[in-house]
Amino acid sequence: MPTLDGLYPFEKLMLYLGAGFFVALAFALIFLALRSKPFVKLLPFFLIPVLMMAWPSIQSVEFSDNAVTIQKSLDSLSSDNPDPAASASLKVAVGNVAARPSSDPATLTLLARASLALGDTKAASARIEQALAIDPKFSAAADVKDRLEAQPKLQELTKRVEADPKDEAAKQQLQQTIATVKKVPVVNPATLTEVANAEAAVGNKPQATTTVNKALKIDPKLTQAVQLKQKLAASPSPQ
Repeated sequence: MPTLDGLYPFEKLMLYLGAGFFVALAFALIFLALRSKPFVKLLPFFLIPVLMMAWPSIQSVEFSDNAVTIQKSLDSLSSDNPDPAASASLKVAVGNVAARPSSDPATLTLLARASLALGDTKAASARIEQALAIDPKFSAAADVKDRLEAQPKLQELTKRVEADPKDEAAKQQLQQTIATVKKVPVVNPATLTEVANAEAAVGNKPQATTTVNKALKIDPKLTQAVQLKQKLAASPSPQ
């Protein structure tokens, strides 16, 4: 992550001006000292550039810390045994950085994944467009964009397959869509439930059960996940 990533333009300007002011004061101090002239009155002025540099530096560190929290939360939620508390940590961290700008494709992609995890596809799409505008060949961002485009097709194709289980073309499309969506770790419980429902529709009941169980570990009270788990338990296993 770039050192100044996450800073507003005025904060970067404060940092540059503060550094320049500090250097100018240092030269003035050295000049006066070499000429044996009084320089004590100059010392209080050093507080101004220090304060000018301190605020942006603090904001930059906080942005980096929140990015680390986001990554750790996503890693936890995408694991086989997700920690439900990670969702709350993720929401707080995303809220802390949501309005801040970034020029790093990797950071923008991370924030897009975080928005997806929280179910905010609009924010995720905006971040990914920014990332790809900076680096059109950034593969991680391209994967998230593919996921964003594929995800809305899950329900439509699942309904088609459920309505006509013999529609092999629809099944194939649904399997491809599932693969595209899962290429980027799915950690939003509602989306996980949609994926599980799609997996059940193509006849992969064991994987559907695993997926819906993961959704329930993140949000045990998610109604659609509870209902799908009951449906899967009641349905006969394929021979």
